[in-house]
Amino acid sequence: MPALTVSAASAMPAGDRGCVHLLGWPCLVRADAGATVRLSAKDAALLAVVALDGPIAADRVAALIWPAVEGRKADTNLRQRLFRLRRDSGMNLIANGALLQLAPGVQTDLPAALAQIAADEDAGREQFLGDLDFEDLPELANWVRMARARWHEQRDAALAAAAAQCEADGAIARGLVYAQRLIDSDPLSEHAQRRCMRLHYLRGDCSAAIASFERFERRLKDELGTRPSAETVELIETIERGATALLPARRTVVPASLMRPPRLVGRSAESAAMARAWTGQRAFALLGEAGIGKTRLLQDFAARRDGLVSVQARPGDAGIAYALLARLLRAVFAGHGMALTGARRQELALVLPELGSAAALAGEALRLLLLQVDCDAPVQKSGDRCRNRCPRGLENQ
Repeated sequence: MPALTVSAASAMPAGDRGCVHLLGWPCLVRADAGATVRLSAKDAALLAVVALDGPIAADRVAALIWPAVEGRKADTNLRQRLFRLRRDSGMNLIANGALLQLAPGVQTDLPAALAQIAADEDAGREQFLGDLDFEDLPELANWVRMARARWHEQRDAALAAAAAQCEADGAIARGLVYAQRLIDSDPLSEHAQRRCMRLHYLRGDCSAAIASFERFERRLKDELGTRPSAETVELIETIERGATALLPARRTVVPASLMRPPRLVGRSAESAAMARAWTGQRAFALLGEAGIGKTRLLQDFAARRDGLVSVQARPGDAGIAYALLARLLRAVFAGHGMALTGARRQELALVLPELGSAAALAGEALRLLLLQVDCDAPVQKSGDRCRNRCPRGLENQ
């Protein structure tokens, strides 16, 4: 199918600026006139795909939005829809070229929403593409679900950073708002639960910290049949021991047992071995008893390396095939904006159903395929439940 192009005569005038709002109900806002154009569901999906996945082939966009239409007719539908968008908004939204991407000066509201979270604890609450439903277009619906998951991960990372900054600054009450939003987003996140417990404790409200732990403990038992991790249990025990002590609303120095694990001592050999494996681009596994300090060692290792993606195992992962691998791949895609070929998308769809139809393999061929799939970004995996063997792995105990 011929590539879609936009004529130079229809290009957006110099100095013209516009924003595609993808949070809440999608719309276009023209900066110079302050005009707002509300988008239909298909227009919103079209611009969202181009904004997040562009540059992208026109036939790929057309196939997502008009899957039941023959190729040339779908191309015509796409051209007509873009023409109407230019006419209704007064802006050329798509740049010239064989691949579709937003025109210069056209942006989305996603980066601004992430930046606003640090200053406004209520920012970024809107859902990606609002409550639009594309269940009648299965492939587009899968794309939207994956895009919403990526947005949630980016938003939660911004919330976690804001909560950490509030905790460091002593803004405990404000930090609790961020912490509660993280729990609302992922009620089974132990990291978010521990932060909420710790902030209640630092505020001097031990009963609220204990109540928060008890709610989380019941949820884990009811939904996953598991108990909180040793780190979470250790934190609640510390809080219970201090329940009779009066804490000021703000502390200049917070006990190390609450803020982070004890200072690393006697880990130089393990650190050096991890650094050698990293430099040699080899995988490694860090093994040890619960509570021995694996998480702290990996956190220090990761803090010294840019672009690293980190995920953790969760209670119940053992009952879901490739749960940790799927979480890791989603984090890589969210953090590095990787483009996938059709063949690679089919391979990864074995563990990420939202990518579409998976390669039809089974048995040993399936295992070998998963071992061969390679995402070109550095990753870190941590968690007591991760025990995968690596051919050239490094084991520290």
